[in-house]
Amino acid sequence: MGLVRWHCDQTLNPNIVQQAARLRFVLDTICGGVWYAYLDRPAYKNLTHEQAQRAVDLCREIAEGRVDLQQLNNQSLIWRGKSRVRT
Repeated sequence: MGLVRWHCDQTLNPNIVQQAARLRFVLDTICGGVWYAYLDRPAYKNLTHEQAQRAVDLCREIAEGRVDLQQLNNQSLIWRGKSRVRT
């Protein structure tokens, strides 16, 4: 996870990283749900090589503008039961 964090910090606007609650949405996305239901804490010590590579790839896609950050955040919040339905 250290590599993931470094890569995201180097390629993303620092404000985006801060607003992303320390990359919560990246971990949730690569796990397919709330990350700590799939990984022991701390995540960076417990990611498999494949998960770490997927996280780095996702950070690259975010940095290149190929991924919708709002969509990732919304999905993460849905997995966490925190989404709001707008009417």
